[in-house]
Amino acid sequence: MFSSASLLLLTSFVTSAYSATFNVSTTGGNASSPLLYGLMFEDINNSGDGGIHGQLLKNNGFQGDSPGLTAYASVGGTSLSQDTTVNLTTAIQSSLKVSVPSGTTASVGFSNSGYGGVPVNAGTYANYFYIKGNYSGTVTLRLVGSTSGTVFASHDVTVTSSSAKWTYVETSFTASQSSDRSNVWQLLFDGSKVAGSALWFDLVQSFPATYHGRFNGIRNDVGEFLEAIGGSSWEGGSPGARWNWNETIGPLENRPGRQGDWSYPNTDALGLMEYLQWCDDMSLTPVLAIWSGLSLGGGIISGTALTPYVEDALNELEFLLGSTSTTTLPSGIWTDIHHYESPSGFVSSFNEFDNYPRIPGYGIFVGEYANTETDSGTQLLWSNTAAKQVQGAISEAVYMIGLERNSDLVKLASYAPILEHFGLAEWPPDLVGLSSAPNPLTGSISYYVQKLFSTARGDTIRAVSADVDFGPLYWVASSTTRGKWYVKIANYGMASQNATVKIPSASGLSGTAAVQVLSGSAGTSNGPAAVSVQPVNSTLTGSATAGWTFDIPAYGVAVFTASPA
Repeated sequence: MFSSASLLLLTSFVTSAYSATFNVSTTGGNASSPLLYGLMFEDINNSGDGGIHGQLLKNNGFQGDSPGLTAYASVGGTSLSQDTTVNLTTAIQSSLKVSVPSGTTASVGFSNSGYGGVPVNAGTYANYFYIKGNYSGTVTLRLVGSTSGTVFASHDVTVTSSSAKWTYVETSFTASQSSDRSNVWQLLFDGSKVAGSALWFDLVQSFPATYHGRFNGIRNDVGEFLEAIGGSSWEGGSPGARWNWNETIGPLENRPGRQGDWSYPNTDALGLMEYLQWCDDMSLTPVLAIWSGLSLGGGIISGTALTPYVEDALNELEFLLGSTSTTTLPSGIWTDIHHYESPSGFVSSFNEFDNYPRIPGYGIFVGEYANTETDSGTQLLWSNTAAKQVQGAISEAVYMIGLERNSDLVKLASYAPILEHFGLAEWPPDLVGLSSAPNPLTGSISYYVQKLFSTARGDTIRAVSADVDFGPLYWVASSTTRGKWYVKIANYGMASQNATVKIPSASGLSGTAAVQVLSGSAGTSNGPAAVSVQPVNSTLTGSATAGWTFDIPAYGVAVFTASPA
């Protein structure tokens, strides 16, 4: 633990520049938590269904409280309805009834507009659906511009189905590139063969390439964009509506879904195993959360009434770990802390954990944190000029430096929320924005700060002697067992600062070091599909004894790296 007795200055008013020298110790220090940098995933802002999950069609299983015909439209004069009398399974209790008028001779069917449009990119799409009703002939699947009428993909598959049972169909096609997000997925069939009657469809699905090629996996583009992940979507609006792990595993047709916590249904196609496969594919350490008895709607279960839920948690651990000997929950106590702050709020919390007692078995989990408003109280939105401003991202960096300095105590910290689908957000701002258009992903300035910090992690936090006090500069140093040294410095001030880093007792370091710097004017932000602020890489020449010198612009953060020769 490195105590800070100096006054923390909220230095928005500091305009004078100076030079600072940082001497990094090569002895002593605290072990740093290997799990310190993570991201909390919650199915909010359509970040699960319509976000990271690869399946692109909305309302495909008619789940939630009142799905209706959301996202569906008639093609060729058919009449569509949600039919609760013809169900796929006991879990999927409705289907799409497609009635065809008498005398029809053309191809007819239905379309699905996805989540703000269906993303159409050049590549292969896997498609799945169930059909019921008497039909023998061609079914055509298409991706079509909803306003342009351009056909980006068209694929025929021969289907024979009956009214006695459901028939499962899977096929794939290759699409050409669309220039925008105004696209729909269509399913067409020969209307003359069903005229005066109807067909039923359920669990229609369309997947582009998935991350690591997983069946029912996450989107490849989103998976490649994200660095780390945690998990949280457990509470529910009431005890009965909580996230039930055993209803999110197995075949999709046996997953009932639920009304989610944020005004839209969750299909639970992105379930427990998909989360774990996601972690496995990214070489991440999963952190399992269990329901504590709290519901967002106000219901609380406590005391002996929690017994069946504790048993359910033990069953989940047994399922995951494969041992029937799991009879007790793991020991240890961690405190979960959430911070949604203004920039000044984060800077004032820099030394929050400096003087916390260190008790064996006790740890801190900063489960959620983010800058959500300006110092004047303006809410940050992707759609306005206050979208994740540089000042706010640098204030988060100051707070993160405080966490890292105390990472013997602070075991985990996770930025939240991680992802939002533009136009479908209940809780802005978020780390990454997503749309259905080409080049759909936009990293906020906070995303690039998180990436800088999470990819420059040492095993041991080292003491630093400096010739300045904290404010406007804040810093932390660490080293790895492989001989790398990192120094992170945030400049929460209105003037550029000059920094020299020395590691005088280190041997065998290269004279060439690297520094990554992110900066911008206080109110600058990244907007949807418009990234104006991201790190710039530079090479430095110096030595461990003489040091390496570089500038940190106003409202900037620098990550310095020295490596073995």
